[in-house]
Amino acid sequence: MKKYTINNKLAFYSGLIYLTIMTLFVIIKVLSYFGLLDFYGSDYIFKILVQIGFMFLLPLFLYSKIFKTNLKQTFYHFGFRKTSKKSIWVSVILGICMFVLINYFSSLWVALLNLFGFKFFSSGAGDYSVLSFFLNILFVGILPAVCEETTHRGLVLNGIKKNGNIRAIVLTGLLFGFMHFNILQFGYASLVGMLLCFVTLLSRSIYPAMIMHFVNNFLSVFLSFSLNSNWLKNSIVDYFISFEENSNPILLTIMKFLVVLIAFYVLFWGIAKLFVEGKKKSYTEFKYNLKKEIEGTDLEKDINVDDDKQVSELFREVHLINLEKQLKDKKITIHDIIGNSTKKSTEMMLSEKLEAPEKKKYSDYIFFYIALFLGSLGTIATLVLGFI
Repeated sequence: MKKYTINNKLAFYSGLIYLTIMTLFVIIKVLSYFGLLDFYGSDYIFKILVQIGFMFLLPLFLYSKIFKTNLKQTFYHFGFRKTSKKSIWVSVILGICMFVLINYFSSLWVALLNLFGFKFFSSGAGDYSVLSFFLNILFVGILPAVCEETTHRGLVLNGIKKNGNIRAIVLTGLLFGFMHFNILQFGYASLVGMLLCFVTLLSRSIYPAMIMHFVNNFLSVFLSFSLNSNWLKNSIVDYFISFEENSNPILLTIMKFLVVLIAFYVLFWGIAKLFVEGKKKSYTEFKYNLKKEIEGTDLEKDINVDDDKQVSELFREVHLINLEKQLKDKKITIHDIIGNSTKKSTEMMLSEKLEAPEKKKYSDYIFFYIALFLGSLGTIATLVLGFI
């Protein structure tokens, strides 16, 4: 009998950690559904337990124990890497664009579900006090942006990207969508999850995704409270709402279409900016490592690390040597380099190193597939309940 071996331990154990998180989340959801967690303040306790406990501390702790890394190494693997100031403000703009597109897409998704007879349940009158506003900023804005990104763009994405970035983007996005356990959120959450994966890979850092996530959630909370508390009365937002309610439907549709087009244009512009910043970051890391490697050696006389022209030439030479090695080992072909193979070219553009993905072994992903199944069951349950 052939002994089972794990080809990709990173994917295998990352999947095990994620399945543990998903299982605990399901247990909490089931207990909550049957009213076993209904007590004063239970909503906030639930959010603290799920966000900080399950999605932040647990993956960091389990990953460190399984792979025997210290906390600093674990954070680095999860993508907690320095990013430029330009990347930060570009991420804020991307978050605003994402918010606009989510609202447009979610309205289409709701209309589609409504068309098939889905019933929407109102949560009743909400608390729109100033205290509640700041609590929502914390529990809806900050915690999900940090904790959900740590689990999905940190643990999951970095655990499976070795076997292909495109596959990793799709799988991580679906898991992110299913983790919400809400059919109303699943449609746009999956797409958002994929976009945030793409941004993380391009920027080589998890921070842009966190910023985008926070900006989107903050705007959602702010507008919700503003509209229900008349904070924006007689403002430009109030004017646009009035215009939407009273304008010609055809004119309104055209204007919404134009807004969506502008949002898409700015989104692509921002993504391109993050890609450039990510490449600059790779160069900076190369320069730093080069300085450390030649320190105290005879090469210090020949290489001036403060001369960007000389370092840039070395940077290109190293990449050319790496490229030549990949071609020699037949891991990539010349067609991939010149762009005849769109998939492989995209894979290499997203990769931190110039290499094609390794061959995938499906058994190494078993825990991710089980988590995907659990999440889909929970999401389908909310769909069924909406038709009853």
